Amino acid sequence: MEVAKELHVVGSGGHGRVVASAARALGWKIAAFWDDRESAIGTEVLGIPVRGPIAELATIQGYVNFAVGNNLARMRWSEEFSRLEFPVIQHPFSFVDPNATILEGTFVSAGAVVMVAARVGRHCIVNTNAAVDHDVVVGDFVHVGPGVALAGGVQVGDRIHLDTGASVPYGKIIPSDTVVPAGTTFL
Repeated sequence: MEVAKELHVVGSGGHGRVVASAARALGWKIAAFWDDRESAIGTEVLGIPVRGPIAELATIQGYVNFAVGNNLARMRWSEEFSRLEFPVIQHPFSFVDPNATILEGTFVSAGAVVMVAARVGRHCIVNTNAAVDHDVVVGDFVHVGPGVALAGGVQVGDRIHLDTGASVPYGKIIPSDTVVPAGTTFL
């Protein structure tokens, strides 16, 4: 798929590199990484220039992905830079059912699965090999960590961090602003 558009990626760390790699595989040109770390600004990552500070995003137009794991940072930036465009970036080796809904700014990583009638909110991360089963509702600014399994009908509030390998059985409700530790299994 050829996309003749440029994407700006906020965050030049590990997750930023993952998002850039997926976007390139989809045909996006990565215009720049954006970072607040002085040691990163002016360098290159994956052959892509690192610009900054992030506040200077106010001077650009175009497409942006907030590729940082901090849910509150993604929320703050989405408000601060609301005039920009936030495409869904879905890795070509993921699966999103045609009857699922993925909202703006969300990233779906390699191996992730989002099933029928699921809904994933704005500026979320559905990380590597995560499973969002049928009828799951994921709020805004959520990080569904690598290998997380959300069974059918689960409801996940806003700004939740589900760490690596967490397992949530059918129909559970997780309230907003919860941190679910790695490997947690709900009963």
